[in-house]
Amino acid sequence: MTGRTYGAKMKLSKMALVGGMLVMAIGGIGGVMLMGYIVILHNA
Repeated sequence: MTGRTYGAKMKLSKMALVGGMLVMAIGGIGGVMLMGYIVILHNA
């Protein structure tokens, strides 16, 4: 395994990690907004 392929693999895993974190963040925000919306509807 050469250094070049190792670097490419590291970059790819880093991108996957960042992508996963973004999905988690967006999903978390969406979940919180949905919960808030449900609570507001129940209290109204």
